[in-house]
Amino acid sequence: MFKPSPICFGLCATLFLSATNFSAAFPPGPCEFRVRANASSPFIFGPCPDGPVEVIEFSGTLLVREWPCKGYTKTVLPDGRGQIEIEILEEADMVGYSPTLDATVGKKHKANVVERGTITQITPGVDFPAHFQMGRSIVVETPLGPFTHDAPINIEATIDRIPPVFDPNLPDFNVFRGTDPPVPFRDSNGDIVGFLVITDHRTIITEVMSLIPALGTWGLVSMTLLLLTAGSLVLKQAYSSGVSARNAVRAAAARRSRDDR
Repeated sequence: MFKPSPICFGLCATLFLSATNFSAAFPPGPCEFRVRANASSPFIFGPCPDGPVEVIEFSGTLLVREWPCKGYTKTVLPDGRGQIEIEILEEADMVGYSPTLDATVGKKHKANVVERGTITQITPGVDFPAHFQMGRSIVVETPLGPFTHDAPINIEATIDRIPPVFDPNLPDFNVFRGTDPPVPFRDSNGDIVGFLVITDHRTIITEVMSLIPALGTWGLVSMTLLLLTAGSLVLKQAYSSGVSARNAVRAAAARRSRDDR
């Protein structure tokens, strides 16, 4: 009788899962990660959008969470492209210097505002390069008080990995830019105090500081196959031991029978 080996069982299970499209787009990567980022933000101070531009160089950290974390989705669009959700949870210690104000200014995302976006395959079935899109709501902290804007600022990028760390040898990837016209910022009285020239805004991730992995689908599959394979080996060993024990008993009985004769 044919008895499949554990290796054969594992291969068959893997082939079955592949054939049933168990491995959809974007296999589970890190669930959450903290990164160091630099942002070049061209800003116009004053109520007129055609005033002089100064570039404020911000540096700080971002805390990011994405699928396969609980509460984040992975979907397949009607055209076959895979898409996952991603969110910026925290923008910490993001500070820069403004020559106009002659002071340090900070940048963070608005409190109680969810900044959730998507990472989408550009070509169906091919994870990278992928398209990143997110609407951001930020606060610029200045000695004059906080500067805020109204509608979310659209940020996009073409990324070639997750986390999308910038590689100077691949300058077309992992550079996050705005797509809107100059965005007016207001003070606490609602008066326009400046504009962010968002089309020239540029953010890059320079370093991954920490990662929180997620077991995810493939992790569960791998663990299941490992347990099944281990269980099969244990059963096989037990069966072999049982056969050996029975053979030993029979051999001993046969020797006693010969001795009695």
